[in-house]
Amino acid sequence: MHKKDCATKLFKLGKIDKACRLYQKINEYFNFGDLDTAAKGEDKESEEYRRVREGLDVVKRQCFLNVAICKYKQGQYQSCANVANEVVEMDPKSVKGYFWLAKGQFNVKNYKEAVKAIEAAYKLDPNNQQVKQEYERMKAEYQKFIASEQKKYSKIFAN
Repeated sequence: MHKKDCATKLFKLGKIDKACRLYQKINEYFNFGDLDTAAKGEDKESEEYRRVREGLDVVKRQCFLNVAICKYKQGQYQSCANVANEVVEMDPKSVKGYFWLAKGQFNVKNYKEAVKAIEAAYKLDPNNQQVKQEYERMKAEYQKFIASEQKKYSKIFAN
């Protein structure tokens, strides 16, 4: 937890690159099976093991989500979308996961995927004002994009 707290402080200080590297370092523990190796010999059916594992899973999702946010702030929108997608795969009810997936997808002009993701966030939490605003903005921008594409192709095929 100490490294996560340090990364969070770095993020709040605007040191996004350092924070991102630290969050990614934390994620390496989760990605390369260190937790499973460390748990060898543990009674995986015990209540204590499940409780600890659930807590670690929460930290894992938080760190992955924080990496997605860092990637967004660094302008690495495709990486943001990729990492946020992992968050959504870990927790299909993650409003923040869908939110950042949508933001990343939108900025790489994957409008259809962005709208799907923001709709999923909106369905999970329709009272979230930030999600609602992004939902309305993305939906409107997607409609403009469709209209411009239709106009462009109608000119091509009209000739």
